[in-house]
Amino acid sequence: IKSLLERKFRTPKGWNIFRMREYLASQHDGVGWKVASQFLRNVGIGLGYGLALLDRHIQRELEKFGYIPKVVPALNKRRYLEYERRMQDLARDSGIPMDDLDLLIWSNKTGKIMK
Repeated sequence: IKSLLERKFRTPKGWNIFRMREYLASQHDGVGWKVASQFLRNVGIGLGYGLALLDRHIQRELEKFGYIPKVVPALNKRRYLEYERRMQDLARDSGIPMDDLDLLIWSNKTGKIMK
């Protein structure tokens, strides 16, 4: 899958990471926005692009800090991208890079560190 994405979405200016993620989320059953973001980060393509992994643990913290209005179990594209922008706001406001912030929140809530 990584090679297919590299061939299809590599441009002279670099990766078109957001089109890659949209492709993964729209073309493959069972792959939503969170899983697509996680896949891209795990294979090393999506690091440093501000892709959020918005599971319920992350959403609860965003809601607690006032960055989102409510936790939504199944985020559609519009809401996922909106909540991701809010997560980017929290990352900017806290001074913690997005790639580290969701891991920090997730591990704090679950007691697990997986990276």
